[in-house]
Amino acid sequence: MTHELECRRHDGEAPFDGLTLCCTENFTAAKLSTALSCIVAILQKHFGSIPLRFFDCWLEHDGILCMTEPTTWEHLQQEVATPESLEHIFGYWDAHVRRAYTPENQSFLLRYYLETSESTRKLYASRYSIYLSDFDLTGPPTLISEIASKLLARDITQIAITAPVPYFLPRGTAAWDSDFWREHLKKYRRNERDRRSF
Repeated sequence: MTHELECRRHDGEAPFDGLTLCCTENFTAAKLSTALSCIVAILQKHFGSIPLRFFDCWLEHDGILCMTEPTTWEHLQQEVATPESLEHIFGYWDAHVRRAYTPENQSFLLRYYLETSESTRKLYASRYSIYLSDFDLTGPPTLISEIASKLLARDITQIAITAPVPYFLPRGTAAWDSDFWREHLKKYRRNERDRRSF
């Protein structure tokens, strides 16, 4: 997660004032590519004029907060286009660290991860009750409903819709200290207010 998105999650602001579309089981690389290609096409239709940002989401790994960097819709399309492109990206990736994309207005948040080791996938799915080859998309209810319908029409039925705030509570191996992160977010908010006052 990023500093700003984590503040938004705590405050119930977009995209966390909407819904989260998530998986109910591990996806194969082929199914993940199919689902993500469909999702990205719809996102680009609605938000293609808004610059896109990328970050590594460590929420399920150790909870560290990251900064975003600029990227393009074309790059995202290419990244999810094939099972091979996903396997190439995640072949040397830290466990539980998801790829994450959000537009500059942060109206949605798309995250995904592909675990290329079958033994690791089975171990962590059973131990931590999380999926390691999956995606989640958080955004306005109308957008989530549209994308869910498109996925179901493509026979991608292992999906569910849930509330974002509980979904994004620390999970997996992330061992957060709530008091530490509460103070960290307060400091970030103070710094943001100081920066905007100039």
